[in-house]
Amino acid sequence: AILCLKHDFLIHICFSGSNLFSENPCFPHRHNRGLMKRKELNGDSFSRIFRLNYSRKGENMGKFDEATYEYFSNPEYFADLINAGCFEGKEIVCADRLEQLSERTQEEGKKGPKSTYRDLRMRLRNGAGFVFLAVENQTEVDFEMPLRIMRYDAAEYQRQANAHRRKKRKERETACLGRSAWSERMTKDDRFYPVYTVCFYHGDGTWRGPRSLKELMDFGENAGEWEESFSDYRITVINANDRELAENCRTQLRQLLNVMSARRDKKRLNALFQEKDYANLNQETARIIAVMADVPEFLEREDEYQNTGGGYNMCQAMDELRAEFKEEGRAEGRAEGRAEGRAEGREQALITDVRNLMTSMKLSMEQAMNALMIPEENRGRIRHLIQQ
Repeated sequence: AILCLKHDFLIHICFSGSNLFSENPCFPHRHNRGLMKRKELNGDSFSRIFRLNYSRKGENMGKFDEATYEYFSNPEYFADLINAGCFEGKEIVCADRLEQLSERTQEEGKKGPKSTYRDLRMRLRNGAGFVFLAVENQTEVDFEMPLRIMRYDAAEYQRQANAHRRKKRKERETACLGRSAWSERMTKDDRFYPVYTVCFYHGDGTWRGPRSLKELMDFGENAGEWEESFSDYRITVINANDRELAENCRTQLRQLLNVMSARRDKKRLNALFQEKDYANLNQETARIIAVMADVPEFLEREDEYQNTGGGYNMCQAMDELRAEFKEEGRAEGRAEGRAEGRAEGREQALITDVRNLMTSMKLSMEQAMNALMIPEENRGRIRHLIQQ
């Protein structure tokens, strides 16, 4: 009962950018976070976010979104996830070269540009250029995912194109050359920075949705020929339920992914919390594991499980909490037994009183129950017990 998890998490990574394309490094959460710089989010406020989410029953999605957002806002874990899921653990994405960006982007709408929000975006310095990374949280399989990701990526390329035009326009104005729409377009030497997309799925089981745009197509007649010439758009899916994923990690993301992949296997999950790897977790990892394992008691009492070196002992926490829950269960059982005994005693007393009235005063059963003012909803059981 302690160890359950009901949340998927989808990561969408986009690369691109340069100083020309720089953006505000604030990171509002999609829908309700507002602008908040990471340096303002200290440990106390981090804990308050989690506790607030736990106090709202029925809002599991928001709880997991907040937890995963805060965790993967740390460049070390973000980079580790991408390296583990896309590059078999090779350190292609370096945490110290990542910069967090606003999730707000713009797409062309019917009435002009409209804002869209993505859960998390980062920019990677890549030699003389850049690579943009974005993260999407997803709790269920989205069968339109290739289309969604293609739309997000196209918006990113369009943003780069717009920035390119603005730069050329400014250069011409500085040189007093006047405006020319054609001269603001890209030339053969201009380049975009690439956009990569990764879908990190941690719902139930395996990803059952499409991994390419082609899978959404109905080619009809001559399908083979049409399919062969179709310009496909593929996405990469990382499944948190894949045990091999955790083995490719270099940070404590490994411990988190192991918990996520074991969330439906109580025996394996309990075994994980007996391993020494969970006896000295950093605060960020201990807190998100508590969220994912649905153990709010750890967050409320985390100081009790802090080691002298500053780490947190989830093994001790889970052992103590399990023992407490067992004792609470025994106490509740004893209390329920006493309550049931008292109720049964009162019931037997009523039956005796009804029988006494029927015998001594020659009353019918109904008259006796009327005299004793027994509620109507209780009379059926009294009749049944007396007639036995």
